[in-house]
Amino acid sequence: MPRRPLNLAIACFVLILGTLLGVILVATDASAAKKALVVGIGRYTNVPPLDGPADDANAIYDDLIKFGYNSTLLLDDDVTSNNFNIAWSNFLDDVDEGDDVVIYYSGHGVEIGGTNYIVPMDVPSPDRLGTERALAGALIPMPKLIDDLSERHARATIWILDACRDNPFKVSQAGETKAIGASAGLVIASAPTGTFVFYAAGLRETALPRIKGDSSKNSLYTRFFLETLDNMPGSPVNEIAVAVREKVRVKAMPHQQRPAYYDGLDGLWCFQDCSSRTIAVALNTAAQSIEVKGITVEKGLETGAGTAIAALSADQQASLQDEKTTNAVFLGRRSLSSGCKEDGGGNDRYPFGCDFLKKIVAKNYVSILKRDVTPLTATNIRRGPPIPDLAGMLKYQCVVGTLKPADTVVLSSITEAHEGDETYYWGSVQGRARDCDGSVIPEAATPSGSVNEGIDDPRLKTLTDKLVSDDTTTRRQARNELGKYIAGAGDPTVEQLTSGIADKSYRYQLGVAVALTQRKTPLPDSAKKDVESLVSSTRDETLLSVTRKIDF
Repeated sequence: MPRRPLNLAIACFVLILGTLLGVILVATDASAAKKALVVGIGRYTNVPPLDGPADDANAIYDDLIKFGYNSTLLLDDDVTSNNFNIAWSNFLDDVDEGDDVVIYYSGHGVEIGGTNYIVPMDVPSPDRLGTERALAGALIPMPKLIDDLSERHARATIWILDACRDNPFKVSQAGETKAIGASAGLVIASAPTGTFVFYAAGLRETALPRIKGDSSKNSLYTRFFLETLDNMPGSPVNEIAVAVREKVRVKAMPHQQRPAYYDGLDGLWCFQDCSSRTIAVALNTAAQSIEVKGITVEKGLETGAGTAIAALSADQQASLQDEKTTNAVFLGRRSLSSGCKEDGGGNDRYPFGCDFLKKIVAKNYVSILKRDVTPLTATNIRRGPPIPDLAGMLKYQCVVGTLKPADTVVLSSITEAHEGDETYYWGSVQGRARDCDGSVIPEAATPSGSVNEGIDDPRLKTLTDKLVSDDTTTRRQARNELGKYIAGAGDPTVEQLTSGIADKSYRYQLGVAVALTQRKTPLPDSAKKDVESLVSSTRDETLLSVTRKIDF
């Protein structure tokens, strides 16, 4: 039987993997040892050589030395399969628990069956390999390297891989020379929590090695990565990704190269101590604006958010929670609004269009919220907008779907995230509450039974039904109306409301807790026991914070 040709895509990407082990929020720390391994391969013996990896590796090596990393440099002959295995083993032996580790690689890279591989200098020729299985056995699998480092319990591990260029694997078939696999492209693989992935180009795009006539010795992506890192060493890696992407996109024109990235980090990580900054978040609906200030970020640690959020009213805290449990889409950032132009084909820097972004900046929410809107280009739907929680985290959540240009949605609110001099805008999608695994977000789950079982009061029945509505505006109105209703109601009414509350749905629990904060007299004994049972059975920070405002 003829051998099945290789079916692989060449990995034209720059990848940074930040593996955060056993912590929620990671940033560089003076107490963590900084260690780096820098690898560059250009002089391949059996596949087309590359002009530039040695220059890229030397430049990265010098930069990391400057930033205080104890660095090891491996070039060409150092990176045959055997030599790399020895060097890698020695490097692992030097990594201690709690270290910050950076690894850079420039050279050929391939993707086979969803797995990324590094191509060693002495990889056999494509004619000798011929099949995917044979090729994979001759390469260095990235998952194994990641697992090796995770076993060393480094505090943070950052991978930088500039592994693109042209397809190095070509074979002769029927008198013709054909590429084994696609000439460009990479399947964006899922990554664990605490992972950040930089890609030098988007899906099925080719990353340029250099720009014609450019005096720089470095690849286009590595050149701007170095430039940005030098200018922003105290900035989180996600901000470096955005800055590099824009520089590369503009410089590459008319060639299409728009670097992508995957953000799975739970917190901040910077190559140096993260610079101090102030974060403010504002939630805007058609009826109200809630602003959370006083969150200071210094050396990667966010402080003050718990106090800032707890100082809000119970209803405002619940409104923030509404948006954290509703899926969201990115709408754009303020700095782009002044120079943007409407593009009928769409632009993922402002997916709903330039005019739409300008309305947001002008706070013209009436023309945007609670009505059908359609993006001009495909955009990711995330689990929720980046709203800080009581632990002081400003979280960018996982991707749960894609909104296509033909899709129509309703936005219930606009979230502004102010970081430094930039403002990012997100829209909460009405009626969507998908979790990272595809299930319904637990706090948004529909109750299995009747929410008002045991309630005889007709008015209470109506209001408690609205507490669990998928419409955020309906829930907010119901919370306020319920609070006013029970403020002057007798004990039996309150007891009906709290009976069995620990077993009710989250939206019911939060709505009743908010309403109880408006009652000016202490709870009757049975209601007090019901609420205390709820408090002892939940770990939800918002629910606990709201119940502290109840007069027991």
